[in-house]
Amino acid sequence: MSYDALANINTGDLVTAEWLNQIQSNFASILVSAVNVVFDGGGAAVSTGSYMDVAVPFKCNITGAHLLLGTEPTSDQRVCITVWCENPTSDHICTSDDYLASSDNMLICSTATGAYGSNALTNWTVAIAANSVMRFHVDDWDGFTGKATAVLELTRSS
Repeated sequence: MSYDALANINTGDLVTAEWLNQIQSNFASILVSAVNVVFDGGGAAVSTGSYMDVAVPFKCNITGAHLLLGTEPTSDQRVCITVWCENPTSDHICTSDDYLASSDNMLICSTATGAYGSNALTNWTVAIAANSVMRFHVDDWDGFTGKATAVLELTRSS
């Protein structure tokens, strides 16, 4: 059954088990979101300490983390971005004690060996409360002059 067929259900139509399965299947696909944060120095290196805050209005779990680079870094270049998260009940925005990960894995890093990507997220706190604020903080931008996109995959939860 196609999405178009589902969109044309009329009042009084007999809803079949096939339609219900299709609706459930389509509903599951809207539960997945991604937060994309782009850092671009316009041909110059981005300053260490630069950051961007993103509001997350729904309760969710982080299911993946990736760092995509616009150009391949040389062997001596490195980009690392820390992700912090602030709970909505706090009176301040994101500080270094709000890491989403243990000290061993708090960074999303890319080097000349390639872009970082993981769905394992070992030692990460993956549950995020509704109305939280995530801070993407540049910890290291060693000589790299390209663009970097940090991506977190999110799955809404109840």
